[in-house]
Amino acid sequence: AGPGVGENMMSGSITVKGDASQYAGATGRGGLLVIEGNASSRCGISMKGIDIVVHGNIGHMSAFMAQSGNLVVLGDAGDALGDSIYEARLFVRG
Repeated sequence: AGPGVGENMMSGSITVKGDASQYAGATGRGGLLVIEGNASSRCGISMKGIDIVVHGNIGHMSAFMAQSGNLVVLGDAGDALGDSIYEARLFVRG
């Protein structure tokens, strides 16, 4: 999926069959985003209530300034995960 898949999502669900480019789920306020591959940098940046599940790895600066919601990563996370996080929850299997 191209840059910004699920950006500012309010509700519902999106499933990406493969990899996602930069800032997947950015500023998302609700709903569920499932990425069945890897997510590039800034996945979930400034998330505000969205739930994101990534079956692979995520890139650097993911969940930067995340305010609420859940980010579940079944692979590894890049540098600066959750930098300046507020009340969001991050789970990394790694």
